[in-house]
Amino acid sequence: MLAALATVPAAAQLPDTSGVIAERARDEDLPPWRTSWFPRLTAGSNDGPVLAVRLRHFQQALYDDRVRHTGELTAEAGASLHGSRYLALGWHAPRLARGWRAGAQLAATRENRYGWFGLGAEAAPGFPPAAPPPAGADVTFANRVRRTRYVARAEVTRRVAAPWLRVAVSAEAVAARWSALPGAARFAAEQGAALAQDDLAARAAIVVDTRDTEFNPASGVLLEAGAQRGTGGSGYTRVYGIARGWLRLGEGMTLAARAAGSRLTGGPTLDARFTLPGWDRPLEVLGNEGSHRALAAGRFGGTGLVLANAELRWEPLFLGDLGGLVVAPFLDAGRTFEGSWSLTTDRLVVGGGVAVGARLLRDAVTLVNVATGPDGARVTVSYGWMF
Repeated sequence: MLAALATVPAAAQLPDTSGVIAERARDEDLPPWRTSWFPRLTAGSNDGPVLAVRLRHFQQALYDDRVRHTGELTAEAGASLHGSRYLALGWHAPRLARGWRAGAQLAATRENRYGWFGLGAEAAPGFPPAAPPPAGADVTFANRVRRTRYVARAEVTRRVAAPWLRVAVSAEAVAARWSALPGAARFAAEQGAALAQDDLAARAAIVVDTRDTEFNPASGVLLEAGAQRGTGGSGYTRVYGIARGWLRLGEGMTLAARAAGSRLTGGPTLDARFTLPGWDRPLEVLGNEGSHRALAAGRFGGTGLVLANAELRWEPLFLGDLGGLVVAPFLDAGRTFEGSWSLTTDRLVVGGGVAVGARLLRDAVTLVNVATGPDGARVTVSYGWMF
């Protein structure tokens, strides 16, 4: 053990929550770039699990760094049993240069059973009173729509003033295509048989990050506030904030919580109503394993959002860096607005459940989420922590 420690660079033996020490060690004894591939199981948008294959070309960071790699190139493809599929290419460089990080993504997705229940907190299953389905009509896909998206996104982050303070700017281009499914469909009644919308958007955000690690945090906060301007629809502006926190309660036990709010003004696209921008990655709202596990993907959308999540991450079998078994009871709550926005608990949709699964090595977490809420029980599969 002592001999092994003697071979580790001196910088790697010191804990460093700011990343400065790790950045100074970039040109020392970092591991070589490696390539790996592996299958994984992820969640689909209301059509069951998705079997995917991921190819990674990456350089591992120093052991005590708060990021898992200095740079990573990924290619990923997946498909469900009901015709949904996706292809994604990504680049992530948290150690691009001293004080700088960057990332980019190209993605093409088709979701054959994305949810459409209308807009705002009043959205309910079935058809609006003004447009009931014809007698005897097939309503199998009454609250489903096919959504196809082509996305190009890039982000650059600069550390400023203090090790934990950052400024991030991003730009994205989105081409979204919505089409009603066969039979009587609510989307066709409200939006027409098909809708095509393109969008160019830019975002600026201030980020405060005190997490102990980025890949498996157990203490610290990640706070973000930003504004976005888009050209899609008739043009829109968004202001938003996301707060995340982690508290270590003991070995293998962490309390994690998240709260978010967003407001759109102007004439945003439908896609903007169902997507919340975020540092490093956007968030799909409201519904699915990333935002509200008791709701279907696309269950609620609108020009405004309030969201809260809390979970207790417990590893009854805790093996340190080797992994462990995970049991995480959780509670999700949120609502959307169409038009006005307010901080309120009125019409707040609450659901809860438990996630069970396994953590392999330091950060590879696979979970099965079992949740129940106003729309009944739901089971989803996710790869990685919710936040």
